[in-house]
Amino acid sequence: MAAAGMVAAWKLPELSVLILLGYVCWTIFAFAVCRKPIMTAKAQQGWYDDVSVQASPSVTPGQPAKPLWPVLIFAVGISLATVIVMAISGVSALLLPLISLGSTLVMVMVCVILSRRQQTHFPDGRPKAAQELQRARGKTVQRTLAALTLASAILMSVVAFAPVIELEPSRISWAIWALTAASSVPIIWLIIDSFCHHRALTAAPKESGPQSPDDDHLWRWGIFYENRQDPRVWVEKRNGIGLTVNIGHPGGMVFMGVVALLVLATIALVITVLAQ
Repeated sequence: MAAAGMVAAWKLPELSVLILLGYVCWTIFAFAVCRKPIMTAKAQQGWYDDVSVQASPSVTPGQPAKPLWPVLIFAVGISLATVIVMAISGVSALLLPLISLGSTLVMVMVCVILSRRQQTHFPDGRPKAAQELQRARGKTVQRTLAALTLASAILMSVVAFAPVIELEPSRISWAIWALTAASSVPIIWLIIDSFCHHRALTAAPKESGPQSPDDDHLWRWGIFYENRQDPRVWVEKRNGIGLTVNIGHPGGMVFMGVVALLVLATIALVITVLAQ
């Protein structure tokens, strides 16, 4: 099936969009079907009946990690300088530098948004260890984003300047590969650091505090978080690092509505192209 999909996408690139959307829908459906017997077993066997849970699902909010401003400002300076220098060369050469500046500013905005979010965490019986884990994770994420922002700004600047300084294609290729490899280092570091902190959390003394409430009923199909009593639009993902939207919040509903409209528009566009 995968091979057939690849062949179809190769001959008709528009089909790749439909294949990808179909794969996503199938994954959600399979996850929901596999989750149903687990929910039934929880209800029938009372998995959490004898577990002491806390009244509030989160510990006292902590101070979020601050952005790495020196690195971010340096990255913005590189992108802005590239735009200014390329503007002198000609308006036609401004597209790539402007894209670089825009993406850099978006990354800075993401860092600022993350730094303004109050840190909460489901402690699972280890409140202090959970707070330490989240504090360390926040610092690691900020450092990783700052490093990626700087690497992206440098990479885009090199690509933009290459035609102006008449850099040889082989040297351009080596520069791109080197910067791409360098940008993967922060991601690898983030994974290793998260793994180490997770091991430290699991090594902490167990049953040092109340367990988190079973919140399976708040996750529709086990994927989408829906809690009308939660004032947050973005909440921590159940697994991994990052955030997911609360579809029970008006802001979350608007966001998911926009995403749904974009998906429908993409499908309509693909169908229109295939029908021609």
